[in-house]
Amino acid sequence: MRHVTDTLSTVLLDIVHLLSEPKDVVAFVSALPDLPPALHALLSLGQSMDLTRHWPCLYLENFPVGSIDLGITALSAFPYVSVGPATNLRWLAAPLPRSSRVWLSLRSRNDTALAFARVWGDRVRDVSVATKDAEFSAHVHELLDLCHYIESAMVRLSDPANAALWMSALARPAFPLRSLSFELTRYNSGPVDDCMPLRARTPRIAVA
Repeated sequence: MRHVTDTLSTVLLDIVHLLSEPKDVVAFVSALPDLPPALHALLSLGQSMDLTRHWPCLYLENFPVGSIDLGITALSAFPYVSVGPATNLRWLAAPLPRSSRVWLSLRSRNDTALAFARVWGDRVRDVSVATKDAEFSAHVHELLDLCHYIESAMVRLSDPANAALWMSALARPAFPLRSLSFELTRYNSGPVDDCMPLRARTPRIAVA
């Protein structure tokens, strides 16, 4: 009986992951007679915060500290998860389902990103490098060695030599890379806000 319940919960989460609008998510989940813990927690989050800022990508770095425990329970309901350099390490207590995709913001040295890569590395599908202090370092190789399934990478930097080092590391043949975007800017463009980059069917490099 437990196996049937677990299977049903997985199917319901897969359906929720396909919904693009928060209002549709809330309407669908609210109509269900019995809710798995993740969806029950998702509804509770919807009552206490604006889900439009976190759907379909849950931005852990900007999540209210007082609601992290509830967020951990609801985590598997979100198809995308964004991890920034200041993300609270309490999130590492949350197991991620196979269907969850993690977007990781990289910089030259960040122990938080490395900690998440050690636990969630096999879920990291998208990475970005777009901060002023993102100097390439040996630390980056250690982190990337933990993320075997990167499909999309975005590099937005102002220094050509530094950008070339990042591009070389991210374009390693071992990654199943489908999209590699490169933008050389005169000034720093700030962080990337979209944790669901456009994925091409074939590898591509976009230079702006």
